[in-house]
Amino acid sequence: MEYGPLISFVVPVYNSERYIDKCITSILNQTITNFEIIIIDDGSKDNSLKKCKKYEDKNKNVKVFTQKNQGVSVARNNGLSKSNGSWIVFVDSDDEIACDYIESALPYIDNYRYDLIIFDYGVSGEEYNNISTNLYSETYSRNENIELLKCALKNENLNNNWGNVSLRSPWAKIYRKSLLDKEKIVFIKNVKMGEDLLFNINVYLRANKICYVKKVLYIVDERNDSVSRSYISNMDEVDKRFYEVLNELLLKFNLP
Repeated sequence: MEYGPLISFVVPVYNSERYIDKCITSILNQTITNFEIIIIDDGSKDNSLKKCKKYEDKNKNVKVFTQKNQGVSVARNNGLSKSNGSWIVFVDSDDEIACDYIESALPYIDNYRYDLIIFDYGVSGEEYNNISTNLYSETYSRNENIELLKCALKNENLNNNWGNVSLRSPWAKIYRKSLLDKEKIVFIKNVKMGEDLLFNINVYLRANKICYVKKVLYIVDERNDSVSRSYISNMDEVDKRFYEVLNELLLKFNLP
């Protein structure tokens, strides 16, 4: 019997020709090789697609798909629909991951209890001491997940034992795909700001158990021209839509 990949790395790409090599190479350099890379090119106007196609030609586990420019949420959703792995890892095209991302997650993936595993992230150019055989971790049950939601809304860490964690972003995490499929959790495409937070809140509210592991496995490239730093002219309208969806979600779970 032939089994599918353990991990699907979903990489949305838009005009990332300067960074995409670093990103894809860091994934291909994993110490555990049971994975696939799903690349969704969101109508790039530079050489991003051409570069991605070269990796697809040389690696059987790299799959490249294209779409008209519709934004990162649609790209990630398309990546989810194309994924065959049991677990999903989102990687932005200008970031990179540690070579032991999968290896470090294996003990927690094999546990069968967790629907989401959260790791620390670092910033490009900084050094991190990741040499540890006994990693610090914490487990949260469904009843405790509401605290993660509150911290995500406040953009705070849950306690002083945590390292550099982003509860709002989809990166530096591993999601159980069967949970996303069962609960139909996707990125809301008509929300321009805060869609990542809404996605994670959906997961926090529905996950049976969540695990935090104190180890830097994801490296963010903080640059001024990234999507998260882009200027949006209709910010008031964008904020209004975010809070409408957030309120609908909280009311659905009888939360204030």
